[in-house]
Amino acid sequence: MTSQNAGPATTRPRKAAGTLEVPGAHLYYETWGFEGSGNPLLLLIPGGLGDAGFYSSIGPALAGDYRVVTYDRRGNSRSTVASPHQQARIGEQIADALALLDLLGGTGQDDQDDQEPAPAYVFGGSGGAIIALDLATRHPHRVRTLVAHEPPVVTVLPDASAHLARFEELRALHRTDGTEQAMAAFNADHAGSEQDFEYDPELPPDRDIVQRFAGNFDMFLGTEMLAFVRYEPDVAALRAAARAGTRLVIGGGERSSAHYPYRAGAVLAERLGREYAEFVEFPGDHAGYLGRPRAFAEKLRAVLGAG
Repeated sequence: MTSQNAGPATTRPRKAAGTLEVPGAHLYYETWGFEGSGNPLLLLIPGGLGDAGFYSSIGPALAGDYRVVTYDRRGNSRSTVASPHQQARIGEQIADALALLDLLGGTGQDDQDDQEPAPAYVFGGSGGAIIALDLATRHPHRVRTLVAHEPPVVTVLPDASAHLARFEELRALHRTDGTEQAMAAFNADHAGSEQDFEYDPELPPDRDIVQRFAGNFDMFLGTEMLAFVRYEPDVAALRAAARAGTRLVIGGGERSSAHYPYRAGAVLAERLGREYAEFVEFPGDHAGYLGRPRAFAEKLRAVLGAG
C-alpha cells in the first residue's frame, strides 16, 4: 500500500490518494476529510465504468461530516487487474470493498492492530449499488447504513427476461462488432433518460473523467455488465441484516422514475418491506451525484444523518 497527501491542511478538506494491493489487482483510492476529526467512514462505490471520479464533487462536500473514501474498481481507470478479460465476479468486488474498509475504517490511518473497524456508512450508485447491497448481505456487521442508489437489479422486474435478453445482445454485439458499436447501442437504449447537469464551480467534476470513462468501455461491456444485471438480491438475507442493525435505504433519481434502474430499486424496496428498508428520491437522475452534486450531497447527508 502506498499513500500520498494531496496538499497541506487548509479550511478545505484534505484529499489524499493511495494504492492498495489485493488478490489479483491493485486498487487506486481517494480520501477526503479533516485531520483529527474522528468522523465516521463513508465508502462511495462506483458503478459501471468504475471510476472514483463519479464522486469527485460530492466527496469534498460530505467531508465535513465523514471521512470519505472512494476508488477505481479493479481493472478500471487507475486500478489494475491481473486478468482483464476474466468475467467479473461480485464476490471479488466485495473483497475489494472490505479491504478498503479494513485499511481505512478505523482511525483514518492504516490500521495497526487486529481489531475490526467500526461499521461504515456505504453508498453505491448503479452497479456500485449492487456491490453495496451484496456487501450488506454478506457482511452486515460491517455496514451501519447502506444507501443503494438506482441498483439495476432487473431480475426483480416483471419484464426481467426481456431486459436480460437485451443485455445478452449487447454483449454479443461487443464481441462481433467491437466496443464503439456496442457502446453506441447501449447509449441508444438509454437515450430516453434525461441528462440533468448543473455545473457548480465550487464542486467541479474531475476534468479527466471523460477520457478515463472511454478507457473503461471494454471492461464494462466485456466483463462487468452481465455480472451486474444477472445479480439476484437475497431479500431474506437483507431483511436479516436490517434486523441485525444495518439500515437499508434504496434511492431513486427524481428525474428518472420512468427508467428501469429506478423501477428495479423501487420493486426491491417494496419486496423488502417498509419494516426493513426505506425508498428515498434524490435530486437529479440516475447519476445525480455527477449532475447535481451540491443538492445530491445535501440530500445524502440528511439521509445518512437520519439513521
